[in-house]
Amino acid sequence: MLFMGSTKFPDENEYDKFLSQHGGNSNAYTDQEFTCFYFDVRNRNLRDALDRFAQFFLSPLVKVDAMDREIQAIESEFVQAAGNDMNRLCQVQCYTALPSHPFHRFSWGNFPNFLNNLTRTLHDDPVNKGIDMRAKLLQLYHEDYRAGRMKLVILGGDSLDTLQNWVVSLFGQIKEGGDGRLIIHGERRIWEPNRMYRVAAGTEQNLVALNFPLPCLETAYLTKPHDYFGHIIGHEGQGSLLALLRRKGWARSMTAGCGDNGLETNQMLFLFTIRITLTNHGVEHVMEVIGLLFQYLKMLRSLGPQEWIFQEQNAVSKLNFEHFEDPAQDDYVASLATNMFLYTKAHVLYGDYAHDIWDPAMITELLAQLIPVNMRADLLLHRFDKTSSDVQMEPWFETAFTVETIPTALLKLWADPPCVDSSLRLQEPNMFIPHDITIVPSKEDGSKNPSCLLDSAALKVWHRCNPILNTPRVNACFSIMFWPPTKKIIDAVLAELYLIRLSNQLNETLYLADVAKLETSLSLSGYRIELKIFGFSEKLPVLAQKIASQMQNLASTELEFKSSVEVLAEEYKRANEKPIDHAAYLLTQALSKRFWDVDHRYNCLQILAFQDFTKFVANLFCKTYIECFVDGNATKKQALALAKIFKEALVSCPFPLQERPTNCVVRLPTGTSMLYMEKVKCEFEKNSVVHSYFQLGQDRGKDSMRLRSLMTLFIDIISEPFFNQLRTKEQIGYVVDLADEDLHGVLGISFMVQSAKYSPAYIESRINAFIKTIPKMLKDMKDTEFQSHKESLIAEKQGYPSTLIDESNDFWEQIWTHRHLFDTNKHVVRELIEVSKNEMINWCRRLLGARSRLRRHLCIYVVGVNAQEGDVDDPVCKTSSGDQNEPRRTVLIDNLDEFQRNLEIYPVRF
Repeated sequence: MLFMGSTKFPDENEYDKFLSQHGGNSNAYTDQEFTCFYFDVRNRNLRDALDRFAQFFLSPLVKVDAMDREIQAIESEFVQAAGNDMNRLCQVQCYTALPSHPFHRFSWGNFPNFLNNLTRTLHDDPVNKGIDMRAKLLQLYHEDYRAGRMKLVILGGDSLDTLQNWVVSLFGQIKEGGDGRLIIHGERRIWEPNRMYRVAAGTEQNLVALNFPLPCLETAYLTKPHDYFGHIIGHEGQGSLLALLRRKGWARSMTAGCGDNGLETNQMLFLFTIRITLTNHGVEHVMEVIGLLFQYLKMLRSLGPQEWIFQEQNAVSKLNFEHFEDPAQDDYVASLATNMFLYTKAHVLYGDYAHDIWDPAMITELLAQLIPVNMRADLLLHRFDKTSSDVQMEPWFETAFTVETIPTALLKLWADPPCVDSSLRLQEPNMFIPHDITIVPSKEDGSKNPSCLLDSAALKVWHRCNPILNTPRVNACFSIMFWPPTKKIIDAVLAELYLIRLSNQLNETLYLADVAKLETSLSLSGYRIELKIFGFSEKLPVLAQKIASQMQNLASTELEFKSSVEVLAEEYKRANEKPIDHAAYLLTQALSKRFWDVDHRYNCLQILAFQDFTKFVANLFCKTYIECFVDGNATKKQALALAKIFKEALVSCPFPLQERPTNCVVRLPTGTSMLYMEKVKCEFEKNSVVHSYFQLGQDRGKDSMRLRSLMTLFIDIISEPFFNQLRTKEQIGYVVDLADEDLHGVLGISFMVQSAKYSPAYIESRINAFIKTIPKMLKDMKDTEFQSHKESLIAEKQGYPSTLIDESNDFWEQIWTHRHLFDTNKHVVRELIEVSKNEMINWCRRLLGARSRLRRHLCIYVVGVNAQEGDVDDPVCKTSSGDQNEPRRTVLIDNLDEFQRNLEIYPVRF
């Protein structure tokens, strides 16, 4: 509500509109103890943005009609959150807390929904009690929004004196008062002891969560004892608890530590949480899983605190701080504003990284509290019997759960295990922690763009030694194309199994590297494996050698094969659980000529034998082509040596260019709107999604820079009014977005809305009604405003990325897609300068206009359970354009294969 107009700037969307015009964005979040407001904007417009921002804390309007609409937005956010298993589990934990504890309170918000009899916090309950919600909101504002309880962080390009003067002049009139941070009282005991809660999951997952309340550790940030044993308990290397659980086939992943959300870290307590993702077999042995945890804890207590482990953490943290990689600026200032409440002034920047004081006594004291009597156990289950007589219902998210008392004998066994499994042992020193951070001299290669060092039938190597960022890090990216024996769906499924087995085989190695901030990602796209390694350069070749060796010599037992099949089957089942992802998936499926549907892949997986897998792996790299890019702190010689590691391991025979698989995209018919719809995958999912896609044309490299510039400028101008109209004013849905699309070199734009309140047909009608207003909106736009959008985009394109990984990933996209246009931004800027408002208007009419014969349009509906059951508001829908007098030219797609059969295909470019 504070964002929606002030006395000085009364227009509701003035703030967002101003930021949008000047290359900026805004956001806010509320946690248990803090509300944080933040934005970013082009530097030359910072003072004017701060002026608008400051007024929210001086004279907000808090209009009644705007308040009613925002309650609808909160309800939409609530419905979206209700589909998330971790949110549902968290709310069960709050609901079952002791009634006197602050945890017991409902910390979300919602609006009346007459489909059930639940109490609704922001409308029915206050109205029935005669409470004036606006008066309550203003009371909260006047009592708590005072200077003494606020922290402000500004990051700008002007001098510190200038920034300070702005703060004094713009924020100096904020009401004084508020003695710092509000004090919250609550005992550390949150729940009844010795309980196991079984909770119904809405997705295909099983998870056991074990929570141990600890004293508040905010003042121990120089020691971070919870980080120490979180690091050890959550370790994934040899001898770890997870390694043992994986060998038994009981678990897939595990995390341990105190989260950074307000429920897990607050001034009352820190909640140390261990989460273990279980296999179906692991669910049957969950008590044994917990028993092994307490065996591991017994071993840690007997060994005592290990200073060398703490010093390893300290070394990595110091490297990260000393060679800081700039995060997104808005996220950075938001984190610093919170840090000002938590750390002394001297440590606001450093506190998150500090591991300065070794305190074994505190570690021992806290480790002694990780005991059964201090544990809350939750078991999140996909298979849950809701018909049982002892099932209870959490009223807010309507989550089914049961409670049982853990047997005393079992608690005694966990408290003092008679023995420790012989495979559990303390981790070894981490071989990937760097010691040499020498930076390659910039004279090695001063080019701003990648240069090609080698181009052969088997290998192409690109390299750049970044002369500006001066970082000891390297980003190494690899495209490894392998030969598909049949070019059928079985190849795609076997390739996915291969990647799962490879990831499992490499898990302990990659975990150690990740701890040392040497991060790796492995993914599959068609018949190409994409490998990225990013981090400090010294140990990167060592990691690359281990990865390449495992890729070539992947060993697998039949049991490991079956485990991988189970993992992949669950991934297939979980695919598209989120309706917005489901809609994007269906769009890709509808447009891609070579596409294997996830349901068909699942069916194929069920009939695969172990022998199919071993044969596939044995021949996987019989024909191979590798393209790589090494960017950052590496010489040309080192880049070639890194590429050679993979060539020697994986290339026995080059993959001829004419045999390499290509991706094809269908060309949508002109002058007709196509519509395809499916139901949501999850039985709890109330949200529907409409994904309205307009196909613009094929990217032809330099010849398409005008199209790219128009597309980019269109999104920059239209995103804010689209959000303002459908989200803020009409409250159609919580998620309202406009985005560009690039599918295998075919460009497009998509209008996306997610809503639990309206049917897809009505949502589409409102999207189309908005699209119809765009030409007039542009025509009425002041020339100065249009020019401001252009200038902001040009400044963004001409700016230098603040991190190595951001820039090298942009270059890698050009290499991965075989475009190799490293000066794309320069060409787009050249075109942007020349784009006129009239050209933009005519472009919109040609490609988006409902009557245009050039328009190529496809709309995807993902229909939520609310819409399926008719439990939505569904005003009389107009035609697809929003005009009742305009004929609707929509063709319903019944079968995607039939739909594609008679369509043209865009020419293959590479």
